[in-house]
Amino acid sequence: MPRGSCQLGRALLVAPTHPRAGEELRGVWDNEGSSAGSQRTASLSVAEIGVGITGFGVFFILFGILLYFDSVLLAFGNLLFLTGLSFIIGLRRTFSFFFQRHKLKGTSFFLGGVAIVLLRWPLLGMLLETYGFFSLFKGFFPVAFGFLGNTSNIPFLSALFQRLQGTSSMV
Repeated sequence: MPRGSCQLGRALLVAPTHPRAGEELRGVWDNEGSSAGSQRTASLSVAEIGVGITGFGVFFILFGILLYFDSVLLAFGNLLFLTGLSFIIGLRRTFSFFFQRHKLKGTSFFLGGVAIVLLRWPLLGMLLETYGFFSLFKGFFPVAFGFLGNTSNIPFLSALFQRLQGTSSMV
């Protein structure tokens, strides 16, 4: 270390490139008195942080529903979910997903439900959000059911998922 630098924690910030994402947080910690060969590295990409934020959002939404539609928990969960989604796929792709011409009905119900929850009408807001969520992601459900049907080895569930895969049409 240079002579005038602070030695508390002795952390170096390094920014190598990642093959998938250009933005990444990477820290290198050096143990006291050890050589450079025994360094530990921790790496988190922005998409991985987004998955964590989205997971916390889903947790707060479910916890808010469990506590009889607590409006504060639901509002916090909604904000975390939308923030995590924009971290995962990016801000531009998030806006282009929500504001496609054929998805405007679902987007208006979903974002309207978020606004209603923020205005402390949690039951009505969650009903609107649920309808908007199913309307927005209806093209994804057959793919998810097909994947679950192919990966599960349980006979009844596999047949059920394959039947659900064929019921909805992709848009």
